[in-house]
Amino acid sequence: MPTYVTGNIWDGMQYVKWADLLLFPANGVVLNERLVMGAGFAKDVKLKFPEIDAMFGERILDGTFRFEKNAFLYGLLICEHEDGWKVGAFQSKLHWQDKSNLNAIKAASDYLAEWCEMFPNTSVHLPFPGIGFGGLHPEIVKPFLDQLPTQVTIWQKE
Repeated sequence: MPTYVTGNIWDGMQYVKWADLLLFPANGVVLNERLVMGAGFAKDVKLKFPEIDAMFGERILDGTFRFEKNAFLYGLLICEHEDGWKVGAFQSKLHWQDKSNLNAIKAASDYLAEWCEMFPNTSVHLPFPGIGFGGLHPEIVKPFLDQLPTQVTIWQKE
């Protein structure tokens, strides 16, 4: 089971800067070859890591992901930023205008659990997906996250 922390992930930067992987809840819309990252923690990540939206957009467009309802379904994507951070898109919704989707969260959680098995000595930090702009209640999402290992820390704002 992951570790659940209450607080702002950026306020806890002393923990995050030691993370091997920083994830942000994401959607599947690519516009002008850039992943749409216009709200919430995704927007914060885009501001902190300029051009990260282009990196993800390129990876999505170069992949063989399913395209439906004007968005891509990829689940989990991880890119290495030039400063050495591994940053990942944890897909919690298909289109940015929609509410979060439990099927997308389950798929992303499954992919993350597999990634953690391959890299068991890593630390992963993720804001609680689906509950902010995603519009879901934490108790609905939590069972899909509980399968993740202890190396994953999930942050929930107070």
